[in-house]
Amino acid sequence: MHPILFKPFGFAVYSYSAILLLAFIASIGLAIWIAKRRGPTNPAFIQDTAMIGIIWGLIGGRIGQVFWEFDKYWADPIQVFNLRAGGMTILGGIILPIIALYIYFHRKGVGPLNVMDTFAAPLLLGMAIGRIGCVLHGCCFGNVCDPGFPIALTYPTGANVPYPFGPRYPSQLFETFADLILMGFVIWILPRIKFAGQAIYTMLFGYGIIRFLNELTRGDIKYIGPITLAQWVAIGMSVVGLLGLLGVFGKPDIDNSWQKGFSKDDDPS
Repeated sequence: MHPILFKPFGFAVYSYSAILLLAFIASIGLAIWIAKRRGPTNPAFIQDTAMIGIIWGLIGGRIGQVFWEFDKYWADPIQVFNLRAGGMTILGGIILPIIALYIYFHRKGVGPLNVMDTFAAPLLLGMAIGRIGCVLHGCCFGNVCDPGFPIALTYPTGANVPYPFGPRYPSQLFETFADLILMGFVIWILPRIKFAGQAIYTMLFGYGIIRFLNELTRGDIKYIGPITLAQWVAIGMSVVGLLGLLGVFGKPDIDNSWQKGFSKDDDPS
């Protein structure tokens, strides 16, 4: 655990923020690479679209965290805006940007699922890198495990985890590895999809399974009935993904012409 990287001139640079920045850069780069493989592309437009998703992802992730630790933020509301110190929920950071981009491109007359397919793998890459930030920050920690468990994590006294401090399952790293494997599969399947949406539906279905199983190793969970809140959301994601893959929501044609960007005549606003 290393929440603060360094303090130039007394200003703390948090490792969580630095990892988020790395995740954003890497995700945008991957999105541009994927878009170019799919057809004629305006890299600047892909970057701008990714930034829209990132902004809504930050908002969604933060809203989720505020609800998760409502008492903490109610007692000190200004901390809602202190993103440097961490505090994001990945589920909120997934769902809100998908909704925002869907609405944005639907209003522009573009098939939103074609857009989502391009950004499915970059979203997974961002989450995978972001979980490393969780390790450094000391959040999203795992349950106490056997001392002989490989890559078990032990947190120092004063860390942002309850007693005992370890050893604990590296739940964050479990998700990083699983996200990267799913990302690779999504990249592989993308040129082979038969209708728009298959890549993002694969991502939703797969990540739902990843998150459901990963909750079994987590130590910072909150139950709603027999399973955790995150597991309920994960089930919902997997169900949506599965129904989408089965064509229940339709099978739109694949059209990557949107990647070239919009002319002023194309903008309905």
